[in-house]
Amino acid sequence: MKPEVMAPGSVIISGFNSFYSGGPSNLVQYITPVRESDQSYFFEISMGTSQATPVVTGTIALWLEANPDLTPEDIRGILSRTCDRDNFTGATPNNDTGYGKLNAYAGIRDVLGLSAAIEDVTVSDSETKVWVEPATRQIYCVSPGAATASIYSVSGVKIGDYSISADCRTIDGSGLPQGIYVVTVAGNNSAKSFKIRL
Repeated sequence: MKPEVMAPGSVIISGFNSFYSGGPSNLVQYITPVRESDQSYFFEISMGTSQATPVVTGTIALWLEANPDLTPEDIRGILSRTCDRDNFTGATPNNDTGYGKLNAYAGIRDVLGLSAAIEDVTVSDSETKVWVEPATRQIYCVSPGAATASIYSVSGVKIGDYSISADCRTIDGSGLPQGIYVVTVAGNNSAKSFKIRL
């Protein structure tokens, strides 16, 4: 089946060889160049497989970084499970749109074996609470009993586990990069997850 996947390939801004003898005058559309050390670096607006292919190969490189043992068949399986389908793609797979539109995020979640996306995490109204003090970037976890707070990055990588032995535990989040995290508080035969922003 060809193509196997669809990816962005229309009206893409990309780098252009600044040493090309024809220069930017041969480009239909180009962006104002960036000047560095008396050299102009041009960017063009282009389209086609020359733009879409790097998107797909870059995505697959990301997946391979997460799991270097992936085979070509594994990659096809990930595409078949995670590509987006809509009215444009029609029933997939097919010889017009392959498995559908590339979804890099769904693919990396598949590679990592993650089931719940960040969007799926909801805040519970129980006695367990998690909040962030924006000025100090301290993470506060309140639990009615002994518990463990686990912090995960948006990609599902565990940052660390923190014991909550009393009612409240403060976790220093100032060393973490800004972004979205999930804090799971587990204890008393239950676990609750909270989405936070640092």
